[in-house]
Amino acid sequence: MASPLTESSLISKLETSDSPGLYALVSDYLRPFSDINSSSSNHDQTLIRQLAKRFISFINTSLSILPKRLPGISKSNEVLILELFKTYFLCLDCLEVVFPHLDSKPSAIHFRRLRLVRCFELCDRFHEAEAEGLRLLERLLPGVKRKKILPEIGKNCGDDKDSFSLLVVEIVVTLVRCASKASSHKEDDYYKRVLQLMDEVKPWLR
Repeated sequence: MASPLTESSLISKLETSDSPGLYALVSDYLRPFSDINSSSSNHDQTLIRQLAKRFISFINTSLSILPKRLPGISKSNEVLILELFKTYFLCLDCLEVVFPHLDSKPSAIHFRRLRLVRCFELCDRFHEAEAEGLRLLERLLPGVKRKKILPEIGKNCGDDKDSFSLLVVEIVVTLVRCASKASSHKEDDYYKRVLQLMDEVKPWLR
């Protein structure tokens, strides 16, 4: 039976390994997060603090490695790319669990997810970049139903208004940039959403 991987050996694999199975290794390493019921509002806060202390170094290091490594992988190695993006999502989800116990601004977790959107862009995966960018906008305004994609300026910004405004603008800029690069993307709805975002973001730029 193989011995469990240490944090350092797993980080080393994330940095250099081209072999399949990386996601399974990381998922197994972060398995203690599965003990938390994400659908419950009564999480075991003691357990979450223990997870934060034990895993935050690995999560932060992984989230630093992945967006740097992914754009350099050959597009022909689709298996590895998909595994690393799955790992990226997993690390972000685990970070979100422990985030309330970290000394960070509320918007910091959203900027981490914006970096994922930009990573999709750098890998020329514009469909995924658009989907994640729009999903991130929805996460900023949970439960809000409206015809517009963006909220009115000054609403739903919370206490961290400057960071929130910057985040909204950066998401829109990234989506517009993706649309300009996706020359083979001919879906009308895609461009209509981007044009709508360009119109709606104008008040945020003042």
